[in-house]
Amino acid sequence: VESERWYGNSLYKALLSVRNSGNLTEVQSRLVDLYLCEFIRNGAEMKESQKKELSVVIQKITEEQKKYKRNLDTAYSMALRKVDEGHIAGIPVQILQYMVPPGSDPRKGPWRIVPHPMVYEGILRYSRMASLRRDTWIKMVSMAGSDMMERRSSNVHAIHGIVQNRHVMATRLGFKSYVDLVLERTMAGSMDNIVSILDMIKNKLYDIVKYDLETLKEFSNKPQLEHWDVEYYRNLQLEELFNLQELRYFCDYFPYTKFRDSFFQLCTKLFGITFQERNDCSTWHENVEVFDILEEDGTVAGTIYIDPYARDDKLDRSYYEMGRDRSAVAETTRLTYISLRINPSYDQSKPSVMQFDDIHSFIMNMGCALQCILSRAPYSEMSGNRHMEPDAQKIVPYTLLNVIQIPEVFKSLSSHHSSGVEIPDEQLNSMIGAQEHMQAIDVLNEAFKSALDLEFYLEETRGTFIKTPESTPDQYNRLYKEFIPMPLHPKDERFCTFHDIFIGGRSCLYYAEIWSKMVAADAASAFKEVLHDEQKLALVGKRFKDTYLTMGAAVDPKTVFRTFMGRDPTPEPFLAKFDNRKAIATEE
Repeated sequence: VESERWYGNSLYKALLSVRNSGNLTEVQSRLVDLYLCEFIRNGAEMKESQKKELSVVIQKITEEQKKYKRNLDTAYSMALRKVDEGHIAGIPVQILQYMVPPGSDPRKGPWRIVPHPMVYEGILRYSRMASLRRDTWIKMVSMAGSDMMERRSSNVHAIHGIVQNRHVMATRLGFKSYVDLVLERTMAGSMDNIVSILDMIKNKLYDIVKYDLETLKEFSNKPQLEHWDVEYYRNLQLEELFNLQELRYFCDYFPYTKFRDSFFQLCTKLFGITFQERNDCSTWHENVEVFDILEEDGTVAGTIYIDPYARDDKLDRSYYEMGRDRSAVAETTRLTYISLRINPSYDQSKPSVMQFDDIHSFIMNMGCALQCILSRAPYSEMSGNRHMEPDAQKIVPYTLLNVIQIPEVFKSLSSHHSSGVEIPDEQLNSMIGAQEHMQAIDVLNEAFKSALDLEFYLEETRGTFIKTPESTPDQYNRLYKEFIPMPLHPKDERFCTFHDIFIGGRSCLYYAEIWSKMVAADAASAFKEVLHDEQKLALVGKRFKDTYLTMGAAVDPKTVFRTFMGRDPTPEPFLAKFDNRKAIATEE
């Protein structure tokens, strides 16, 4: 039903007429352009014969994606493997629960390796058996690869079909490449801007990661550090450097309700909004909390429902959803829902406390919710971030996360559940250091995947367009050597399971996460510069609210940033945290 609206020729002509009238506000222009863009991408400017040809191409893409998914399912089914008690040594119960049948005790089994990210990551990080780590890693990186050619379950050909037909679709719609089609409505705006950022990250981090891997090799006392050893020894070194046993008590300083209220108070200080709890609303569970968010003048901006605790009937991830957008036409107020996975306390003498990941999830989801609730855009399509450029949708939550992780701010949000004292500086700095331990490895890997995502579709600049299935591994191998300072394993064909870009919604948009983090780090620097000046801090908070929190998708994100910061974004604040590491790696 959603897609059918883009085939109404009369509506398309009416929108063109409105657009050409020249009597639109900026918000109205954005809304009309959004609709026109979707019409054009669905062939509104094509003749009927051309539309039929486009439909055939889209059908081919769909068929290749189905083939890709079937091949993944086949690979997953072949990856199942039973393991005995001797194999699970060192693996925590939080991982083992994914390795047992429903209702089974994860401490007693039976256990089996299943194709779940938590299982693979857990084995590579915690398993003391090098052979299990090796077998798991090889299975993970070779799934649906060339080894499955004889079974006709390799994704090499499916990838070729998806990419080729997406390219044909883009050119039929008047674009030079599929990359240009996707990037038409993004903050980055062009492939050159993205490549420039990815190259800066690569140039900054390559030597740091190389140094980190050498350090891990020495730490492991092994003549050769294998791919399946990296996360295991990284975790062992982390335990040695930061005394993870002591950091178990970090959560005692962050009881959920106190942290929530402290965060609300910080929002009042920065943005002039207040949170008023309601007890007159029906909810789907007794633990669900309801808050009205009030503007400075006391008017209700919207209502937020928070479902904080983990339960068996909830998804195994945290998320937020917009229940009702703002619309001046329909005179609606906003509703949003946040579902978290905080472990509930079954000890009446102790409240539920938050791990670092819980805090991260809370801030990220609250950032999205605030942007939706505080938006003043008059049209529901422009309210919040639902139709915002995809590489700008997480700028607000990542900005708030950066502000929260300033040590003084983080400490001010802490309160021990029994004594009420703030977390000691040493313990807070250890936790932050543990979270950032060898972070360059992760960031460089994400930059590599972002570059790979674009590489598959390019005709020029970084390589030639895919013309045969055999060229897909060549592109992967070339980019791998450019970004990753570790020999490429002959079994490594991870591109065959890169489902986010082939059957997910992140094709040519994998970079968006890094882009949002880069812009957010820059935006957060405005708060850091005035942190100790209450008057200036209030002004920065008001400016952030008047731009990022209220404009929603009604204003181009480049304009929003310029209005807030008075200039274009720079990656320097994002990369600055690696400066000391760069100096050490260079000296070595």
